[in-house]
Amino acid sequence: MESFVGITGLLFDLDGVLLDSERWHQRLNAKCLNDLGWNDFDPKLLYYTVGSGKGVDPWRRIFSEAPEKYRNEEYKRIFREYKYSQFDWVPFTEVIFPEVRTVLKRFKEKGYYMACCSSSKQEYIDKALSDCNIREYFELVVTGHDFERSKPAPDIYLFAMNKLGLSHEECLVVEDSAYGIQAGKKAKMQVAARIDHEFGIDQSSADLLFEDLNELYQIITAQS
Repeated sequence: MESFVGITGLLFDLDGVLLDSERWHQRLNAKCLNDLGWNDFDPKLLYYTVGSGKGVDPWRRIFSEAPEKYRNEEYKRIFREYKYSQFDWVPFTEVIFPEVRTVLKRFKEKGYYMACCSSSKQEYIDKALSDCNIREYFELVVTGHDFERSKPAPDIYLFAMNKLGLSHEECLVVEDSAYGIQAGKKAKMQVAARIDHEFGIDQSSADLLFEDLNELYQIITAQS
């Protein structure tokens, strides 16, 4: 097992780490495609969207595998507009992982610095943290939309590290997606990944795999 001695900063992704929200997003994407006539797609195509943000275009790959009539730019435009019109806020209080509030409080009481570093838009992150009553645990909240390069580029994690006044060795990135894990490793930080049991995410480059934040807490604090 990797050593986490010296870790004082925890840089958390949001969706898939603090929130069990990826399935909600998958259902919305599937509904919109169905409503617009594409009913026979492989649901696994939508797995490309997990963990994606600005600078990563999973839809290019998804549409490349679509029947020809759905590959044209007009259909893609209609899909984008329709999806935007159908979007409603995720029921954040229903999809927060059950242990999150308790474990974040414990980390805070132990003196860890914490940042939420998500590829989602600022208003999405703010509402999620506010609705779930966990904003108070984070010294810093950062959106990938503030950077020219989003995950898998390391920019968001390097920014958080510098703002918190920490070193690479003092930071642990907590992720789930392949894009996020790559970003953490490119930032020269250790990465812990919440185990994915649904989307076939390649998490092999993470330094640690954990089932839930209780397990992560036990591992980290046992070495402190």
